[in-house]
Amino acid sequence: WIGEILEFDVHLYKKKSNSKININTIDDLKKYQIGALVNDVKGIYLRKLGIQIFDLSSEENGMGLVMLGRLDLIPVDSNSLKFRLRKLNLPEDALTPTIHLTEISNPLYLAMHKDTPIKIVNVIKRAYDASVLER
Repeated sequence: WIGEILEFDVHLYKKKSNSKININTIDDLKKYQIGALVNDVKGIYLRKLGIQIFDLSSEENGMGLVMLGRLDLIPVDSNSLKFRLRKLNLPEDALTPTIHLTEISNPLYLAMHKDTPIKIVNVIKRAYDASVLER
């Protein structure tokens, strides 16, 4: 392991003005239209919980569908949310979090294969350590 690179903090987001969505438990999600990226950990997790998911080609597409009212919810990592909203020319508060998906919200780490030459590992480790100092 080289080290932690990013927090991965996932919530299901709804359109801010949609007051009809009320979620208290995971089972409440079964009442709503939810979209997630194809083969993405967020959608896979929700499917394992028995929730129907509509496959999306991109999170931006899904966020647009939420804004249009064609989807109710979309799981998004909070770190990428602002970037994606900016990309869509939407205000930062256009979507609001509902339920926190704690089971899949964990830091992401940079790791190297055990057979990676030690010279390469050392170069990557030094670059990682330097970037951590800059934060």
